Amino acid sequence: MRESPHKVDKNVRRLSVGALGALVLIADDEDVNTSIIAGMLRRAGFENLVTATDGSEALAKAKALQPDLLILDIQMPEISGLDVCRQLRRHSSHDDLPILVQTALASQKDREQVFQAGATDLVTKPITRLELLARVGVHVERRILLRDLRKTLMRMESELKTARAMQLAILPAPEWQIERGAQCGLDIASTFVTSSELGGDLWGFINPSTDELGIYIVDFTGHGAPASFNTFRLHTLINEIHPVPSNPGALLSIINRRLKRFLPPGHFATMTCIF
Repeated sequence: MRESPHKVDKNVRRLSVGALGALVLIADDEDVNTSIIAGMLRRAGFENLVTATDGSEALAKAKALQPDLLILDIQMPEISGLDVCRQLRRHSSHDDLPILVQTALASQKDREQVFQAGATDLVTKPITRLELLARVGVHVERRILLRDLRKTLMRMESELKTARAMQLAILPAPEWQIERGAQCGLDIASTFVTSSELGGDLWGFINPSTDELGIYIVDFTGHGAPASFNTFRLHTLINEIHPVPSNPGALLSIINRRLKRFLPPGHFATMTCIF
């Protein structure tokens, strides 16, 4: 009867489901070595294993399959393991690929060459199960974390770009600036630059009457998303004020009374209003 992975490898730290589902490429020209390594990994719970019998095949499968870990032998025909490392590291798509080299080379110079070629780590032959699984576990878990982090950063970047576009959309459009300026005999131009993707700055027009034009400029405390959310709150409140007082002080008093109901403690704004 086949023993369960956790029972067989109870002395090895338990890996996450994501790590056990990682794609591991084993490159070795000796079938017996490949079988031993694959067997150790399968008993630990790894099932997504692919093998290569020489350097050329290892390169081809690494480029085509984008594995989460490459276990690489140094002494292989056609292309050596060191050259496989060097070629993979020349491509940005393999910059963070963990490469675990298995070698019988023991001298300090030989080990330095392994790392200079681009290897992430090495394990010496004869390979022991606990050492192999410990090193594989560390690098696969790190690979999964980096991949998840990259996805999170890409999602956050996309959301920040969307939020920035929304913040820019509530500012007076250039054509509106020209139109309102012409009505009042003014030349109006503006620029809006935040210190990060989002900020707490806002400006806009207020129309107390058909023949009057007011301009306000606001700077909320803080930076980033919290400050930008406050600009949306203020923009909504200003548009809800009807009729608009013709006195800037009266208008600011109304805004202050309404805005303080929504601002979190410690948040405030500096606002200038000119009619």
